[in-house]
Amino acid sequence: MLGFAANRSLLEESYLEVTKPDFQNVSNVFNQVNFQIHFTLADLAHDWIDLEKNSSVSPFQKYNWVRSLFECTNLDSNGKTDLTSKPFFISGYMGSKLIFVLPLVKEKNLLGESVKWLGSELSDYNGPVVRNGHAHFLSRENFDRVIALIRANFPAANMFYLTRNPDFQNDFLFHFDNGHFWTAEYDSHKLELQRDWKSLLADRRSKKSRQRLRSKLNALKKDGKIVFRQVRNNLERESLTEKILAWKSDHLEKIGQRNPFGSEHTPSNLRKVLESSVADNGDTSLRLFGIFKDGQLVAGMLAFVDENKFYYLVSAYCPNLPSKFSVGTHLLMKTMELASRSGLSEFDFLIGDEDYKFDWSSDRIKLHHIAAPITAKGQIVCL
Repeated sequence: MLGFAANRSLLEESYLEVTKPDFQNVSNVFNQVNFQIHFTLADLAHDWIDLEKNSSVSPFQKYNWVRSLFECTNLDSNGKTDLTSKPFFISGYMGSKLIFVLPLVKEKNLLGESVKWLGSELSDYNGPVVRNGHAHFLSRENFDRVIALIRANFPAANMFYLTRNPDFQNDFLFHFDNGHFWTAEYDSHKLELQRDWKSLLADRRSKKSRQRLRSKLNALKKDGKIVFRQVRNNLERESLTEKILAWKSDHLEKIGQRNPFGSEHTPSNLRKVLESSVADNGDTSLRLFGIFKDGQLVAGMLAFVDENKFYYLVSAYCPNLPSKFSVGTHLLMKTMELASRSGLSEFDFLIGDEDYKFDWSSDRIKLHHIAAPITAKGQIVCL
């Protein structure tokens, strides 16, 4: 549902009179915060990692994921610089301490140039990274300086188009006084966990359903040794990731659904980001879990384990295995059990309205889109 608010305009005279500074060394100081714009990640790496350790953000705003997004967005399919998009980062420092970062990208399309979250369609949650206890420094008045930086560096940028903003980012959304807000056509779903897995399972599944699932697992065990484990070896993680994404791509194409992963020879940006993150030895939050039959993977899952939460990214099972065994369901249950017994607080199924997410989840997270003008032309485009 589309909503409107117009208390203040993003087109105040103070924006229009900004003197264009040097592109690579832009900063403003306001209320003890030094604002800067960056076109590379190298100079932010150390400070960003320190910031995320002291922020309440999803894994999609963590440095390792953003770095993969940056690398994919900055290049086209031929490995050349993509001239239609320009990733950039706006930071706020107090002295030498990084207070917040906005990961953004300027994109050119038929309607002109717009500012979006970096990798907005590749991340289930988008938003800023803000140090705990410092959200007030990203105030409405300070946010005006953010827009001034964007106008100074990208004078042709007409509007913000920010998607997949979760409910827990609402404080940030309120800065767009004249923005057009609407609820996304999809939600994400989550399950509140508890250490007593048996009680939790009994609450989500009937006794008859639990017995049926046990029978299927026992039938699967008759054909070979079944093991559930987390894959920790880097080379094995990389090879099994390729297998999981290939299985998933084939399955989606067979049932006539959109395949967001591309193929091994023509990978999509999402596939590139996932494979890059898996190959990153420093990324300890992205995990790979699998069910193995006689040592061979028959079902695999990529997931984040971060900030006391489990984030289910993607899973697939071997197409040669009969569906009657429900090995995908067993993998899901094994990861939920592991998350529960490990003391994690939530199992986040992320975006999607698949039936099993409704069956297992206990709550939804609403996502919101924003279109907000930066220029007079942007006002027309937004409307």
